[in-house]
Amino acid sequence: MIRHYSMEGARFRAELGSWNLFRDYQQDVRRDLRIFFKIQKHIDTYWQRNCINGDLKPQLNIKSQMQTKVDEWKEFFFCQHQMRGPKALDILKARKQARSLLDELEATALGGSLTAFTDAMYSGKRWVDMAMNDLEKWDQWLEWITRQLPIITLEYTSSVTMRGEGAQEVSSHQSGLASNVRTQSFTSSRIVPSRNRRQERQYEQ
Repeated sequence: MIRHYSMEGARFRAELGSWNLFRDYQQDVRRDLRIFFKIQKHIDTYWQRNCINGDLKPQLNIKSQMQTKVDEWKEFFFCQHQMRGPKALDILKARKQARSLLDELEATALGGSLTAFTDAMYSGKRWVDMAMNDLEKWDQWLEWITRQLPIITLEYTSSVTMRGEGAQEVSSHQSGLASNVRTQSFTSSRIVPSRNRRQERQYEQ
């Protein structure tokens, strides 16, 4: 039980750390218009090159506070997905490193030692497994981000709808008040002349 909550706490800290790094990234990107526009153009190419679902592509705004929560989450996905490439390369590097170690053993007297060869083989496998495990965890992290998008979209849509209904109620209330004012003004304008007419009749008499 303790181990479970410890792992959950570590995961939460990792997620919070990723989000804070993303916030810093957002600010850095928007400090320079040239960098910002380059990234805007880069997104289209990046999506095509990596065959990513178009629904996940963000619409960036130079003012991050003006960006919708949905596009902010999509930008977070983009930021995190860019880190996948280096992790995939780590697997290739680990395999190359393992192959180089075996080649070195074969080129020396140690190549005839079964123990040395076995140790090198297991070391190389461990490097590759670690790199592959790291990439697998990152893919799971990206999948989790993707699964949250419909939830965030629904929350955002609901909040916009509620704000719209609230604005509509205020507008209707204001229209009602205006209508009452117009009715009162119209009634007053009808009453005042009638009094004047009575006064005119009195003067005529």
